Amino acid sequence: LPASSGASLSGTAAVGAPLVNATITVKDRNGVSTTGTTGADGKYSVDVSALTAPFLLKVTAAGNPDRYSVGSQAGIVNLTPLTDMVVRNYYRARGLDVATEFTNLTSASIIPTTDEVALLANQTKNLVARSLEGNGVDADGYNFMTTAFDANNAGVDAVLASSTLTDNGTTMTLTVISGGTTQTSQVTASAGTSLVTAATTVTNGANTAASASSTLVPSTSNALTALAGANATLTQLKNTVNANGAALTNANLTALIAPGGLWEGLSGTQFPGQLAGDLRGKTIVTLSAGEIVSYDDVNKIIDVGMLFVESAATGLVENKLTMRFKQVGPSWLLFGNQQLGEIGFSVDSQIDHDNLNPTGLATKQVSADVRVPQGMLNLAAGVSVTCPTLLTLFNNTPILQSGTSIETFHPTTNPADDFTVTYDVFFVKAANLANYPPPGTVCTITMTPVGVGAPPVSYQVVTGGTTTETTTLTTTPGGFTIAAVSGQTVAMTWTLPTTFQITEIRTAANVQNASNGNTIVNEVTHGPTAILGSVSIPTTVGGLPTSQTTINLSYRGPNGERIQHLYNYNQ
Repeated sequence: LPASSGASLSGTAAVGAPLVNATITVKDRNGVSTTGTTGADGKYSVDVSALTAPFLLKVTAAGNPDRYSVGSQAGIVNLTPLTDMVVRNYYRARGLDVATEFTNLTSASIIPTTDEVALLANQTKNLVARSLEGNGVDADGYNFMTTAFDANNAGVDAVLASSTLTDNGTTMTLTVISGGTTQTSQVTASAGTSLVTAATTVTNGANTAASASSTLVPSTSNALTALAGANATLTQLKNTVNANGAALTNANLTALIAPGGLWEGLSGTQFPGQLAGDLRGKTIVTLSAGEIVSYDDVNKIIDVGMLFVESAATGLVENKLTMRFKQVGPSWLLFGNQQLGEIGFSVDSQIDHDNLNPTGLATKQVSADVRVPQGMLNLAAGVSVTCPTLLTLFNNTPILQSGTSIETFHPTTNPADDFTVTYDVFFVKAANLANYPPPGTVCTITMTPVGVGAPPVSYQVVTGGTTTETTTLTTTPGGFTIAAVSGQTVAMTWTLPTTFQITEIRTAANVQNASNGNTIVNEVTHGPTAILGSVSIPTTVGGLPTSQTTINLSYRGPNGERIQHLYNYNQ
Protein backbone atom coordinates (compact mmCIF):
# COMPACT_ATOMS: atom_id res chain seq x y z
CA LEU A 1 0.00 0.00 0.00
CA PRO A 2 1.20 3.57 -0.61
CA ALA A 3 2.71 5.23 2.44
CA SER A 4 0.44 7.75 4.16
CA SER A 5 0.72 11.47 3.57
CA GLY A 6 3.79 12.92 5.28
CA ALA A 7 5.39 9.49 5.77
CA SER A 8 9.17 9.43 5.73
CA LEU A 9 12.21 7.23 6.08
CA SER A 10 14.92 8.50 8.40
CA GLY A 11 17.97 7.14 10.14
CA THR A 12 21.75 7.29 10.32
CA ALA A 13 24.31 6.44 7.64
CA ALA A 14 27.62 5.69 9.33
CA VAL A 15 30.71 3.49 9.26
CA GLY A 16 32.15 4.37 12.68
CA ALA A 17 31.97 8.00 11.58
CA PRO A 18 29.05 9.75 9.91
CA LEU A 19 28.75 9.56 6.13
CA VAL A 20 28.53 13.29 5.45
CA ASN A 21 26.76 14.80 2.44
CA ALA A 22 26.05 11.31 1.16
CA THR A 23 23.23 10.53 -1.26
CA ILE A 24 20.42 8.31 0.01
CA THR A 25 18.49 6.65 -2.81
CA VAL A 26 15.18 4.98 -1.92
CA LYS A 27 13.34 2.64 -4.29
CA ASP A 28 9.90 1.27 -3.51
CA ARG A 29 8.09 -1.94 -4.35
CA ASN A 30 7.40 -0.69 -7.90
CA GLY A 31 10.87 0.68 -8.60
CA VAL A 32 9.81 4.30 -8.04
CA SER A 33 12.72 6.23 -6.54
CA THR A 34 13.43 9.34 -4.53
CA THR A 35 16.59 10.72 -2.95
CA GLY A 36 17.86 12.63 0.03
CA THR A 37 21.16 13.83 1.50
CA THR A 38 22.78 13.17 4.86
CA GLY A 39 23.83 15.97 7.16
CA ALA A 40 27.08 16.50 9.04
CA ASP A 41 25.88 13.93 11.60
CA GLY A 42 25.10 11.26 8.98
CA LYS A 43 21.37 11.59 9.56
CA TYR A 44 18.84 11.77 6.73
CA SER A 45 15.12 12.07 6.16
CA VAL A 46 13.34 11.26 2.91
CA ASP A 47 9.64 11.82 2.15
CA VAL A 48 8.12 8.52 0.94
CA SER A 49 4.45 9.47 1.06
CA ALA A 50 4.17 8.94 -2.71
CA LEU A 51 5.97 5.57 -2.60
CA THR A 52 4.75 2.04 -1.86
CA ALA A 53 6.40 -0.10 0.85
CA PRO A 54 8.61 -2.06 1.18
CA PHE A 55 11.69 0.00 0.36
CA LEU A 56 15.25 -0.79 -0.73
CA LEU A 57 17.83 1.87 0.19
CA LYS A 58 21.36 2.72 -0.96
CA VAL A 59 23.86 5.22 0.42
CA THR A 60 26.53 6.63 -1.91
CA ALA A 61 29.40 8.54 -0.28
CA ALA A 62 32.74 9.71 -1.65
CA GLY A 63 35.56 7.30 -0.83
CA ASN A 64 33.16 4.57 0.32
CA PRO A 65 31.53 1.61 -1.41
CA ASP A 66 27.76 1.74 -1.84
CA ARG A 67 25.92 0.23 1.10
CA TYR A 68 22.36 -1.03 1.25
CA SER A 69 19.50 -1.41 3.69
CA VAL A 70 15.82 -2.33 3.62
CA GLY A 71 12.65 -1.01 5.27
CA SER A 72 9.30 -2.76 5.44
CA GLN A 73 7.48 0.50 6.16
CA ALA A 74 8.03 4.19 6.83
CA GLY A 75 10.13 4.88 9.92
CA ILE A 76 13.75 4.44 10.96
CA VAL A 77 16.08 2.61 8.57
CA ASN A 78 19.84 2.85 9.17
CA LEU A 79 22.56 2.30 6.56
CA THR A 80 25.80 0.79 7.88
CA PRO A 81 28.21 -2.02 6.99
CA LEU A 82 26.01 -4.33 9.11
CA THR A 83 22.80 -3.50 7.24
CA ASP A 84 24.73 -3.97 4.00
CA MET A 85 25.82 -7.45 5.13
CA VAL A 86 22.19 -8.40 5.77
CA VAL A 87 20.87 -7.22 2.40
CA ARG A 88 23.84 -8.38 0.34
CA ASN A 89 23.74 -11.90 1.79
CA TYR A 90 19.99 -12.13 1.30
CA TYR A 91 20.37 -11.60 -2.43
CA ARG A 92 23.42 -13.86 -2.68
CA ALA A 93 21.47 -16.70 -1.04
CA ARG A 94 19.03 -16.32 -3.93
CA GLY A 95 21.80 -16.24 -6.54
CA LEU A 96 21.35 -12.49 -7.13
CA ASP A 97 23.53 -9.39 -6.88
CA VAL A 98 22.13 -6.55 -4.80
CA ALA A 99 23.61 -3.77 -6.97
CA THR A 100 22.08 -5.25 -10.10
CA GLU A 101 18.73 -5.81 -8.40
CA PHE A 102 18.69 -2.25 -7.07
CA THR A 103 19.49 -0.75 -10.47
CA ASN A 104 16.84 -2.81 -12.27
CA LEU A 105 14.20 -2.84 -9.52
CA THR A 106 10.61 -3.25 -10.78
CA SER A 107 7.33 -4.49 -9.33
CA ALA A 108 8.42 -8.02 -10.31
CA SER A 109 11.67 -7.80 -8.32
CA ILE A 110 12.31 -9.45 -4.97
CA ILE A 111 12.60 -7.32 -1.82
CA PRO A 112 13.22 -9.16 1.47
CA THR A 113 10.23 -9.37 3.81
CA THR A 114 10.24 -8.39 7.47
CA ASP A 115 10.49 -12.07 8.48
CA GLU A 116 13.43 -12.70 6.14
CA VAL A 117 15.29 -9.59 7.29
CA ALA A 118 14.83 -10.67 10.92
CA LEU A 119 16.63 -13.98 10.23
CA LEU A 120 19.76 -12.37 8.83
CA ALA A 121 19.69 -9.35 11.15
CA ASN A 122 19.65 -11.70 14.14
CA GLN A 123 22.58 -13.70 12.75
CA THR A 124 24.57 -10.53 12.05
CA LYS A 125 23.72 -9.00 15.42
CA ASN A 126 25.12 -12.09 17.14
CA LEU A 127 28.43 -11.52 15.34
CA VAL A 128 28.85 -8.14 17.07
CA ALA A 129 26.89 -8.84 20.27
CA ARG A 130 30.00 -9.18 22.43
CA SER A 131 31.24 -5.80 21.16
CA LEU A 132 27.80 -4.22 21.63
CA GLU A 133 27.75 -5.30 25.27
CA GLY A 134 31.30 -4.00 25.73
CA ASN A 135 30.18 -0.58 24.48
CA GLY A 136 27.18 -0.32 26.78
CA VAL A 137 24.49 -1.58 24.37
CA ASP A 138 22.24 -4.42 25.54
CA ALA A 139 22.49 -6.86 22.62
CA ASP A 140 19.49 -8.93 23.71
CA GLY A 141 16.68 -8.09 21.31
CA TYR A 142 18.66 -5.20 19.75
CA ASN A 143 17.81 -4.31 16.13
CA PHE A 144 20.60 -2.38 14.37
CA MET A 145 18.44 -1.97 11.26
CA THR A 146 15.69 0.11 12.87
CA THR A 147 17.00 1.42 16.22
CA ALA A 148 18.02 5.08 16.15
CA PHE A 149 21.63 5.88 17.02
CA ASP A 150 24.11 8.76 16.79
CA ALA A 151 27.37 8.60 14.84
CA ASN A 152 29.36 9.92 17.80
CA ASN A 153 31.96 7.14 18.28
CA ALA A 154 30.02 5.79 21.27
CA GLY A 155 27.66 2.85 21.68
CA VAL A 156 26.71 1.34 18.32
CA ASP A 157 28.95 3.76 16.44
CA ALA A 158 31.94 2.64 18.55
CA VAL A 159 31.20 -0.93 17.43
CA LEU A 160 31.21 0.22 13.80
CA ALA A 161 34.46 2.15 14.40
CA SER A 162 36.17 -0.99 15.75
CA SER A 163 34.89 -3.11 12.84
CA THR A 164 36.25 -3.72 9.36
CA LEU A 165 34.14 -5.38 6.67
CA THR A 166 35.69 -6.68 3.46
CA ASP A 167 34.00 -8.47 0.60
CA ASN A 168 35.62 -10.51 -2.14
CA GLY A 169 32.33 -11.13 -3.92
CA THR A 170 31.87 -14.55 -2.33
CA THR A 171 32.80 -14.18 1.33
CA MET A 172 32.28 -11.20 3.60
CA THR A 173 34.87 -10.94 6.39
CA LEU A 174 33.98 -8.97 9.50
CA THR A 175 36.83 -8.15 11.88
CA VAL A 176 36.15 -6.52 15.25
CA ILE A 177 39.08 -5.39 17.44
CA SER A 178 38.17 -4.19 20.90
CA GLY A 179 39.77 -4.25 24.34
CA GLY A 180 42.60 -6.63 23.42
CA THR A 181 40.17 -9.04 21.75
CA THR A 182 40.13 -9.76 18.01
CA GLN A 183 37.11 -11.39 16.40
CA THR A 184 37.03 -12.55 12.79
CA SER A 185 33.83 -13.79 11.15
CA GLN A 186 33.67 -15.15 7.62
CA VAL A 187 30.14 -15.09 6.20
CA THR A 188 29.13 -16.88 3.01
CA ALA A 189 25.79 -17.21 1.25
CA SER A 190 25.10 -20.23 -0.95
CA ALA A 191 22.56 -19.99 -3.75
CA GLY A 192 22.66 -23.78 -4.05
CA THR A 193 21.49 -24.44 -0.47
CA SER A 194 19.95 -21.01 0.32
CA LEU A 195 22.06 -21.04 3.49
CA VAL A 196 23.91 -18.08 4.99
CA THR A 197 26.73 -19.41 7.18
CA ALA A 198 29.07 -17.57 9.55
CA ALA A 199 32.29 -19.03 10.99
CA THR A 200 33.81 -16.99 13.83
CA THR A 201 37.03 -17.08 15.85
CA VAL A 202 37.79 -14.87 18.85
CA THR A 203 41.23 -14.49 20.41
CA ASN A 204 41.94 -12.79 23.72
CA GLY A 205 45.50 -13.33 24.88
CA ALA A 206 45.98 -17.06 25.29
CA ASN A 207 42.25 -17.82 25.01
CA THR A 208 40.45 -18.74 21.80
CA ALA A 209 36.77 -19.24 21.03
CA ALA A 210 35.22 -20.60 17.84
CA SER A 211 31.62 -20.82 16.69
CA ALA A 212 29.45 -21.33 13.63
CA SER A 213 25.90 -20.33 12.75
CA SER A 214 23.65 -20.65 9.74
CA THR A 215 20.13 -19.88 8.65
CA LEU A 216 18.10 -20.95 5.68
CA VAL A 217 16.74 -18.09 3.58
CA PRO A 218 13.31 -19.05 2.18
CA SER A 219 13.70 -19.76 -1.53
CA THR A 220 10.03 -20.48 -2.33
CA SER A 221 6.72 -18.81 -1.60
CA ASN A 222 5.65 -21.88 0.39
CA ALA A 223 8.68 -21.63 2.67
CA LEU A 224 8.02 -17.92 3.14
CA THR A 225 4.41 -18.67 4.05
CA ALA A 226 5.58 -21.25 6.58
CA LEU A 227 7.98 -18.74 8.16
CA ALA A 228 5.23 -16.12 8.39
CA GLY A 229 2.87 -18.71 9.89
CA ALA A 230 5.40 -19.76 12.53
CA ASN A 231 5.99 -16.12 13.46
CA ALA A 232 2.24 -15.52 13.71
CA THR A 233 1.91 -18.41 16.19
CA LEU A 234 4.90 -17.17 18.18
CA THR A 235 3.27 -13.73 18.39
CA GLN A 236 0.08 -15.38 19.69
CA LEU A 237 2.13 -17.31 22.25
CA LYS A 238 3.92 -14.16 23.38
CA ASN A 239 0.66 -12.23 23.75
CA THR A 240 -1.01 -15.11 25.61
CA VAL A 241 1.85 -15.48 28.09
CA ASN A 242 2.07 -11.75 28.76
CA ALA A 243 -1.71 -11.34 29.10
CA ASN A 244 -2.11 -14.18 31.60
CA GLY A 245 1.06 -13.59 33.60
CA ALA A 246 1.21 -15.61 36.81
CA ALA A 247 -2.22 -17.13 36.07
CA LEU A 248 -1.08 -18.87 32.83
CA THR A 249 -2.34 -22.47 32.50
CA ASN A 250 -2.07 -25.29 29.98
CA ALA A 251 -5.63 -24.52 28.83
CA ASN A 252 -4.43 -21.12 27.55
CA LEU A 253 -1.92 -22.82 25.24
CA THR A 254 -3.74 -25.90 23.95
CA ALA A 255 -5.08 -24.17 20.83
CA LEU A 256 -1.52 -23.27 19.75
CA ILE A 257 -0.32 -26.89 19.67
CA ALA A 258 -0.76 -29.12 16.62
CA PRO A 259 -2.33 -32.59 16.94
CA GLY A 260 0.46 -35.10 17.56
CA GLY A 261 2.71 -32.47 19.13
CA LEU A 262 5.61 -34.10 21.01
CA TRP A 263 8.19 -32.22 23.03
CA GLU A 264 11.07 -34.26 24.47
CA GLY A 265 8.80 -37.25 25.08
CA LEU A 266 5.89 -35.20 26.44
CA SER A 267 2.70 -35.42 24.41
CA GLY A 268 -1.03 -34.86 24.81
CA THR A 269 -1.81 -32.62 27.77
CA GLN A 270 1.73 -32.93 29.10
CA PHE A 271 3.23 -30.77 26.33
CA PRO A 272 1.11 -27.64 27.02
CA GLY A 273 1.43 -28.36 30.74
CA GLN A 274 5.20 -28.29 30.60
CA LEU A 275 5.12 -25.15 28.44
CA ALA A 276 2.73 -23.34 30.81
CA GLY A 277 4.90 -24.14 33.82
CA ASP A 278 8.03 -22.85 32.10
CA LEU A 279 6.46 -19.62 30.82
CA ARG A 280 4.17 -18.71 33.71
CA GLY A 281 4.91 -15.27 35.11
CA LYS A 282 7.43 -14.36 32.42
CA THR A 283 7.35 -11.09 30.51
CA ILE A 284 8.32 -11.81 26.92
CA VAL A 285 9.86 -8.93 24.99
CA THR A 286 10.65 -10.79 21.76
CA LEU A 287 9.50 -14.18 20.50
CA SER A 288 10.16 -14.83 16.83
CA ALA A 289 12.01 -17.04 14.38
CA GLY A 290 15.71 -16.21 14.74
CA GLU A 291 16.81 -18.77 12.15
CA ILE A 292 15.36 -21.45 9.90
CA VAL A 293 16.90 -24.87 10.51
CA SER A 294 14.96 -26.74 7.83
CA TYR A 295 11.75 -26.72 5.79
CA ASP A 296 9.80 -29.79 4.62
CA ASP A 297 7.40 -28.79 1.88
CA VAL A 298 5.94 -32.30 1.53
CA ASN A 299 4.85 -32.67 5.16
CA LYS A 300 4.42 -28.91 5.69
CA ILE A 301 6.82 -28.70 8.62
CA ILE A 302 9.29 -25.91 9.39
CA ASP A 303 11.97 -26.08 12.09
CA VAL A 304 13.05 -22.70 13.46
CA GLY A 305 15.50 -21.53 16.06
CA MET A 306 13.27 -19.31 18.19
CA LEU A 307 14.64 -16.00 19.42
CA PHE A 308 13.25 -15.66 22.95
CA VAL A 309 13.97 -12.48 24.92
CA GLU A 310 12.41 -12.01 28.34
CA SER A 311 12.56 -9.18 30.83
CA ALA A 312 14.13 -10.36 34.08
CA ALA A 313 15.17 -8.61 37.29
CA THR A 314 18.76 -8.48 36.03
CA GLY A 315 17.78 -7.11 32.59
CA LEU A 316 16.90 -8.70 29.28
CA VAL A 317 17.70 -12.40 28.91
CA GLU A 318 17.98 -13.99 25.47
CA ASN A 319 17.56 -17.71 24.73
CA LYS A 320 17.42 -19.78 21.58
CA LEU A 321 15.34 -22.95 21.32
CA THR A 322 14.56 -25.03 18.24
CA MET A 323 10.87 -25.68 17.68
CA ARG A 324 9.01 -27.49 14.91
CA PHE A 325 5.81 -26.05 13.44
CA LYS A 326 3.24 -27.99 11.40
CA GLN A 327 0.57 -26.61 9.12
CA VAL A 328 -2.94 -27.22 10.42
CA GLY A 329 -5.49 -25.59 8.15
CA PRO A 330 -4.33 -22.00 7.58
CA SER A 331 -2.20 -21.97 10.74
CA TRP A 332 1.31 -23.21 11.57
CA LEU A 333 1.11 -24.64 15.10
CA LEU A 334 3.67 -25.79 17.65
CA PHE A 335 4.65 -29.40 16.89
CA GLY A 336 7.41 -29.78 19.49
CA ASN A 337 10.64 -31.43 18.40
CA GLN A 338 9.14 -34.90 17.79
CA GLN A 339 11.80 -36.56 19.94
CA LEU A 340 11.28 -39.50 22.29
CA GLY A 341 13.08 -37.59 25.01
CA GLU A 342 15.38 -34.75 25.92
CA ILE A 343 18.69 -34.88 24.08
CA GLY A 344 21.52 -32.78 25.39
CA PHE A 345 24.65 -32.65 23.26
CA SER A 346 27.23 -30.08 24.22
CA VAL A 347 30.84 -29.09 23.83
CA ASP A 348 32.05 -27.77 27.16
CA SER A 349 34.94 -26.16 28.86
CA GLN A 350 34.16 -28.12 32.05
CA ILE A 351 35.67 -27.10 35.35
CA ASP A 352 35.42 -29.78 38.05
CA HIS A 353 35.80 -28.89 41.73
CA ASP A 354 36.59 -31.62 44.26
CA ASN A 355 38.93 -32.20 47.17
CA LEU A 356 41.84 -32.81 44.77
CA ASN A 357 41.10 -29.68 42.72
CA PRO A 358 39.29 -27.24 45.02
CA THR A 359 39.74 -24.26 42.66
CA GLY A 360 38.70 -26.35 39.66
CA LEU A 361 40.33 -28.43 36.92
CA ALA A 362 39.38 -27.35 33.39
CA THR A 363 39.07 -29.93 30.60
CA LYS A 364 37.70 -30.02 27.06
CA GLN A 365 34.84 -32.44 26.60
CA VAL A 366 31.84 -33.41 24.50
CA SER A 367 28.90 -35.01 26.28
CA ALA A 368 25.65 -36.66 25.31
CA ASP A 369 22.88 -36.60 27.93
CA VAL A 370 19.65 -38.41 26.97
CA ARG A 371 16.55 -38.44 29.19
CA VAL A 372 13.51 -40.42 28.04
CA PRO A 373 10.23 -40.81 29.97
CA GLN A 374 10.02 -44.32 31.36
CA GLY A 375 8.02 -46.72 29.24
CA MET A 376 8.86 -45.10 25.90
CA LEU A 377 12.25 -46.67 25.19
CA ASN A 378 13.38 -50.22 24.43
CA LEU A 379 16.04 -50.43 27.12
CA ALA A 380 17.48 -53.68 25.74
CA ALA A 381 18.27 -51.98 22.42
CA GLY A 382 20.02 -49.16 24.23
CA VAL A 383 21.10 -45.74 23.02
CA SER A 384 24.19 -44.98 20.92
CA VAL A 385 26.01 -42.01 19.40
CA THR A 386 28.22 -41.74 16.34
CA CYS A 387 29.99 -38.87 14.56
CA PRO A 388 30.63 -39.94 10.94
CA THR A 389 33.25 -37.27 10.22
CA LEU A 390 35.00 -37.67 13.57
CA LEU A 391 34.97 -41.35 14.44
CA THR A 392 37.67 -40.90 17.06
CA LEU A 393 35.15 -38.92 19.12
CA PHE A 394 32.16 -41.28 19.09
CA ASN A 395 31.91 -44.36 16.86
CA ASN A 396 28.56 -46.01 17.55
CA THR A 397 29.41 -45.60 21.22
CA PRO A 398 26.81 -47.04 23.64
CA ILE A 399 25.36 -44.42 25.98
CA LEU A 400 25.08 -46.23 29.29
CA GLN A 401 22.06 -45.82 31.53
CA SER A 402 23.21 -43.85 34.54
CA GLY A 403 20.02 -43.97 36.60
CA THR A 404 16.71 -42.17 36.67
CA SER A 405 15.60 -38.59 37.05
CA ILE A 406 12.33 -37.23 38.43
CA GLU A 407 10.80 -33.98 37.24
CA THR A 408 7.59 -32.33 38.41
CA PHE A 409 5.57 -30.12 36.06
CA HIS A 410 3.07 -27.41 36.98
CA PRO A 411 0.39 -27.00 34.28
CA THR A 412 -1.72 -24.69 36.45
CA THR A 413 -1.31 -22.69 39.64
CA ASN A 414 -3.13 -25.44 41.55
CA PRO A 415 -0.62 -27.94 43.05
CA ALA A 416 -3.28 -30.65 42.72
CA ASP A 417 -2.79 -30.47 38.94
CA ASP A 418 0.96 -31.11 39.11
CA PHE A 419 2.27 -34.21 37.38
CA THR A 420 5.58 -36.02 37.77
CA VAL A 421 7.59 -37.76 35.06
CA THR A 422 10.35 -40.28 35.77
CA TYR A 423 13.06 -40.39 33.12
CA ASP A 424 15.55 -43.08 32.20
CA VAL A 425 18.88 -41.23 32.01
CA PHE A 426 21.72 -42.11 29.64
CA PHE A 427 25.04 -40.27 29.72
CA VAL A 428 28.40 -40.52 27.97
CA LYS A 429 31.22 -38.09 27.45
CA ALA A 430 34.46 -37.82 25.55
CA ALA A 431 36.62 -36.14 28.19
CA ASN A 432 40.10 -34.65 28.45
CA LEU A 433 40.21 -33.93 24.71
CA ALA A 434 43.37 -32.43 23.28
CA ASN A 435 41.28 -30.34 20.89
CA TYR A 436 37.61 -29.51 20.47
CA PRO A 437 35.74 -30.87 17.45
CA PRO A 438 35.08 -28.14 14.85
CA PRO A 439 31.85 -26.21 15.49
CA GLY A 440 29.09 -27.63 13.31
CA THR A 441 30.28 -31.26 13.48
CA VAL A 442 27.22 -33.45 12.87
CA CYS A 443 26.63 -36.51 15.06
CA THR A 444 23.71 -38.94 15.34
CA ILE A 445 22.01 -40.33 18.44
CA THR A 446 20.03 -43.53 17.88
CA MET A 447 17.45 -45.21 20.12
CA THR A 448 14.58 -47.66 19.72
CA PRO A 449 11.03 -47.01 20.95
CA VAL A 450 9.02 -49.72 22.68
CA GLY A 451 6.81 -51.94 20.58
CA VAL A 452 7.25 -55.23 18.76
CA GLY A 453 9.33 -54.67 15.64
CA ALA A 454 9.61 -50.92 16.24
CA PRO A 455 12.52 -49.61 14.14
CA PRO A 456 15.28 -47.48 15.65
CA VAL A 457 14.96 -43.70 15.35
CA SER A 458 17.90 -41.35 14.88
CA TYR A 459 18.30 -37.69 15.72
CA GLN A 460 20.99 -35.40 14.36
CA VAL A 461 22.86 -33.24 16.84
CA VAL A 462 25.48 -30.62 16.06
CA THR A 463 28.48 -29.46 18.06
CA GLY A 464 28.30 -25.83 19.11
CA GLY A 465 30.81 -23.08 19.73
CA THR A 466 33.95 -23.65 21.81
CA THR A 467 36.20 -21.66 24.11
CA THR A 468 39.44 -22.30 25.95
CA GLU A 469 38.59 -19.63 28.52
CA THR A 470 38.06 -20.45 32.19
CA THR A 471 36.26 -18.59 34.98
CA THR A 472 36.11 -18.93 38.77
CA LEU A 473 33.38 -20.18 41.12
CA THR A 474 33.32 -19.83 44.90
CA THR A 475 30.73 -21.57 47.10
CA THR A 476 29.75 -21.01 50.74
CA PRO A 477 29.88 -23.32 52.61
CA GLY A 478 33.00 -24.66 50.95
CA GLY A 479 34.55 -28.06 51.39
CA PHE A 480 33.09 -31.15 49.76
CA THR A 481 31.08 -33.02 52.41
CA ILE A 482 27.39 -33.64 51.78
CA ALA A 483 26.68 -33.18 55.49
CA ALA A 484 27.71 -29.53 55.24
CA VAL A 485 25.06 -28.68 52.66
CA SER A 486 22.17 -31.15 53.04
CA GLY A 487 19.15 -29.08 54.03
CA GLN A 488 21.17 -25.87 53.60
CA THR A 489 21.39 -23.00 51.13
CA VAL A 490 24.68 -22.75 49.23
CA ALA A 491 25.77 -19.23 48.19
CA MET A 492 27.65 -18.85 44.90
CA THR A 493 29.84 -16.12 43.39
CA TRP A 494 31.53 -16.25 39.99
CA THR A 495 33.46 -14.30 37.36
CA LEU A 496 32.34 -13.75 33.74
CA PRO A 497 33.90 -14.93 30.45
CA THR A 498 34.93 -12.43 27.78
CA THR A 499 35.51 -14.48 24.60
CA PHE A 500 31.81 -14.82 23.71
CA GLN A 501 28.54 -13.01 24.30
CA ILE A 502 26.76 -14.41 27.35
CA THR A 503 23.11 -15.02 26.56
CA GLU A 504 22.30 -16.61 29.89
CA ILE A 505 23.78 -17.95 33.10
CA ARG A 506 22.16 -20.95 34.79
CA THR A 507 22.59 -22.27 38.30
CA ALA A 508 21.13 -25.49 39.70
CA ALA A 509 21.91 -28.52 41.82
CA ASN A 510 21.75 -32.17 40.81
CA VAL A 511 20.94 -34.09 43.99
CA GLN A 512 21.17 -37.87 44.20
CA ASN A 513 20.33 -40.71 46.59
CA ALA A 514 22.21 -43.95 47.15
CA SER A 515 20.00 -45.79 44.62
CA ASN A 516 21.11 -43.44 41.78
CA GLY A 517 17.80 -41.62 41.80
CA ASN A 518 18.42 -37.96 41.06
CA THR A 519 16.60 -34.75 40.41
CA ILE A 520 17.44 -31.16 39.43
CA VAL A 521 16.53 -28.53 42.00
CA ASN A 522 16.61 -24.74 42.15
CA GLU A 523 17.29 -24.31 38.43
CA VAL A 524 17.50 -20.55 37.87
CA THR A 525 18.23 -18.58 34.71
CA HIS A 526 20.17 -15.39 35.39
CA GLY A 527 20.89 -12.37 33.23
CA PRO A 528 24.22 -12.12 31.37
CA THR A 529 25.82 -9.79 33.94
CA ALA A 530 24.88 -11.73 37.09
CA ILE A 531 27.75 -12.74 39.41
CA LEU A 532 25.79 -14.05 42.42
CA GLY A 533 23.33 -16.90 43.06
CA SER A 534 22.32 -19.63 45.46
CA VAL A 535 20.84 -23.15 45.57
CA SER A 536 19.01 -24.96 48.36
CA ILE A 537 19.83 -28.62 48.87
CA PRO A 538 17.00 -30.96 49.99
CA THR A 539 17.59 -33.62 52.62
CA THR A 540 15.89 -36.36 50.59
CA VAL A 541 15.50 -37.46 46.96
CA GLY A 542 12.62 -39.76 46.08
CA GLY A 543 12.05 -40.43 49.79
CA LEU A 544 15.67 -41.49 50.39
CA PRO A 545 18.42 -39.42 52.06
CA THR A 546 20.46 -37.19 49.79
CA SER A 547 23.84 -38.90 49.41
CA GLN A 548 25.58 -36.43 47.11
CA THR A 549 24.97 -33.25 45.16
CA THR A 550 26.64 -31.35 42.35
CA ILE A 551 26.33 -27.58 42.16
CA ASN A 552 26.09 -26.53 38.53
CA LEU A 553 27.01 -23.15 37.07
CA SER A 554 26.92 -22.73 33.30
CA TYR A 555 27.45 -19.80 30.96
CA ARG A 556 25.91 -20.07 27.50
CA GLY A 557 26.50 -18.19 24.26
CA PRO A 558 24.29 -17.68 21.19
CA ASN A 559 26.02 -20.39 19.14
CA GLY A 560 26.30 -23.16 21.72
CA GLU A 561 29.33 -21.85 23.59
CA ARG A 562 29.34 -23.18 27.13
CA ILE A 563 31.56 -23.06 30.20
CA GLN A 564 30.34 -25.32 33.00
CA HIS A 565 31.41 -25.55 36.62
CA LEU A 566 30.59 -28.72 38.59
CA TYR A 567 31.18 -28.43 42.34
CA ASN A 568 30.82 -31.85 43.97
CA TYR A 569 29.68 -32.42 47.54
CA ASN A 570 30.07 -36.19 47.75
CA GLN A 571 32.11 -37.05 50.82
